Parts: sequence; C-alpha cells; structure tokens
Amino acid sequence: MSAFRQISRSLVMAIAVGGLLMGGCGSVSETGESSPSQPAPGSPPEDRFALNAASDPLDFSIIELNVICSADYDDPAEQANLFCLVRDQDNNDLLDLNKYNFAVAVEPATAARAVDAASTEVSLTRVTGVQETVVAIIIDKSGSMLGDKLQAAKNAAKVFVDGLDTVGGDRAAVIAFSDDAQIVQSLTGDKDKLKAAIDSLAADGATNLGGGVIEAVRAVGARPGKRGAILLTDGDDTVDPVTARPVADAASPFGWSGGWIGDAGSTRWRGIQLAQEIDLPVYTIGFQIAADSAAAVDLEVFALATGAAANPGEQPFLPADEGELTAAFTTIQAELEARTPLDTYLYAFPYPRPLFSNLLKPKTSVVIPVRTGVLYQNGNGLLRDKFGSSFEIAF
Repeated sequence: MSAFRQISRSLVMAIAVGGLLMGGCGSVSETGESSPSQPAPGSPPEDRFALNAASDPLDFSIIELNVICSADYDDPAEQANLFCLVRDQDNNDLLDLNKYNFAVAVEPATAARAVDAASTEVSLTRVTGVQETVVAIIIDKSGSMLGDKLQAAKNAAKVFVDGLDTVGGDRAAVIAFSDDAQIVQSLTGDKDKLKAAIDSLAADGATNLGGGVIEAVRAVGARPGKRGAILLTDGDDTVDPVTARPVADAASPFGWSGGWIGDAGSTRWRGIQLAQEIDLPVYTIGFQIAADSAAAVDLEVFALATGAAANPGEQPFLPADEGELTAAFTTIQAELEARTPLDTYLYAFPYPRPLFSNLLKPKTSVVIPVRTGVLYQNGNGLLRDKFGSSFEIAF
C-alpha cells in the first residue's frame, strides 16, 4: 500500500472490492450489491464490459496497480470531477484505460450509490498539457515566528498570491503548521480568500515540517497542471518523533543520509514519500536561518528528494529580510510556471446539488465521500486498487 493511500484510509470504506468493481459494469442497488445489466442502447456488448482493451494480454510487466484520486465539485454543472493518477509499481502512468476500468461509489459509509459507467453522462478523459499553476503555500506559524517574521512571511506570501493568474485558472491553497498542520484555505482562485487565510495566521507552538508537507499533498492531490508546494520556516522540525540528524554523505543523491532520512517513522520522510507519489516538488525557504543549520539540511533534502531542486546547494532559499523573502517567492513563481504539467485522468459524473442542508443542523457546506476502484487487466490477470476521496458542496 502506498504512503499516500494510507493517509486516506479513513475515507476508504470496507465494502468488498469485487462487489465494487462489478458495480462499475452493471447496475448497483442502494446497498452496493451488483446485479447484471444489459449494454446501454446502441453500444456493442463487447465494448460494454471492455477493460483497457488496448492492452497486451501477454504483457506481464505490470504487477501492481496504484490509484490516487482527488475530487472536486462543479457547482454550475452539478457534476463531480475525479482527477486520478493510475500507475504501475514503477510509478509509470497507465494510458490505456476506459471508463469501465473505474468503479465509483458515492457516500460508501451510508447507502452506497454506484455511478453507472454505462450512462452517457459519465465520461473518462485524459487531461494533458494543463498550463495552470496549482500550488500549496505552507507557512510556519510556530512561536518563533511571532512578530516581524510572521508579518514578513504574510506580506511575501500575499505578493505571491497577487502574481497568480487566477483569471487564467491558477489556484492556490494555504497550509499552516506549528504543533500540528492544517489546510487553512483549500485550493481556490479567489485571491481575497487566500489573503484572508494568510492574514488569519497567529504564531504559537512547535514546528511540524513533515505535517505541513503532508497537508500540502492532501490539498493539491492528483489535480493536473503545473504543481508545487512552497515550504517556509524559520527553524528545525521539533515534532517529528525521529530526532536523529542526517550526516553528510557525498554518495547520497541528497548529499545527506541517515538520521530521519529513510526512516518510516519520521513525519518528515513520510511527507517526502507522499510528495514523490504525486510528483509534487517542494520548494523550500529558510527565513533568517543559517546555511549550516539543521533546518537548512532538512529543507535541502525536501527540495532535492521531491524534484524542486536538481543539485545540492540550490535550495533552500535563505532570505535575511522581507525584501529577500519576497524575491524568493518571485523566483519560485517563475520556476513553477516553467514546470512540465502533470497529466491525469478525469472521471466525471452527474451529482445533483442538494436543495438545502439539514434544517435541524444547518451547515454552510456538505462533504460527499467517494470511493474509486480501478481494475486493470494484463497477462497477470486482474489487478485492482481503490482510493477514498471527497468533494464539498457549499450552501
């Protein structure tokens, strides 16, 4: 099981995978149990049940399937959009899927409702070449950031937001971390919301670098585009249960080895693994920290391991004042715009908007859980994986 899927385990409900996958190819009752159905009118029977028909049945190279999905809701269209990465054991994209490879269940914890892939309103497309920027801004709000440092971070981050082409589709999320980490503002192109989220930050607590990156991975997910995360801190991680320090190692691709690097119990290493799984480069900024500090080592490893930096010494950026900090954000913005976009699958299906929230317990929004199962057929038989996600509908 991939590290990314482990953080979504709470959203992946315990309904038999076999039943779920059958649901993608037939009609499914409200309980999620499958029953046979006829092909949709006008569609050849052999296409109705086709699974990656273009694949080679004698291909034995793919032995594992890994699925990661992110869900959004298109309110005007009343449509749910699932952006999915489907990869093999070597992290190579599988490009020969059709919508019958996917079995999607909505609200699986209550009365699971399977999406009927035979419907003409359900579609699967390969989204390629998206030029919009999708970025998570991760800001340290620990106690050491109190005062001028946090204000400088806010000012520089808001300049970065102003530079986003939100009219053209750029989106950002705001992540904050201290003792723990949280998504303060989910992905949006609304600059006022992003700035309000940044201005809301107050300094207190410890420094949880790994937690900040993990939440950035949640926020960006599998959405297509020119993607990245910007990690800003003024100090070393003080929350990670693995406290051992890396040592210099010229043979390591990071220039460092040991310590928390490669330790499965480390939140910093977990954050790196998750970012690697979704191709999310983590650009790093050490505000008013020394180049030879433990924090600078951590930030360099984050940048190198996730592909934000190509060579040791390129990152972290080490600004000494607000002007240099703003310049670092500007440099990162240019690098993001030059990145190769991530391509994904888009599985779209209709989801009527609820008319209102519960009158007894009114809410401003409702979160709809979704479980996505994928089957892939090759010489090794049927490979399968599933992933839990959710989308939010505002009232």
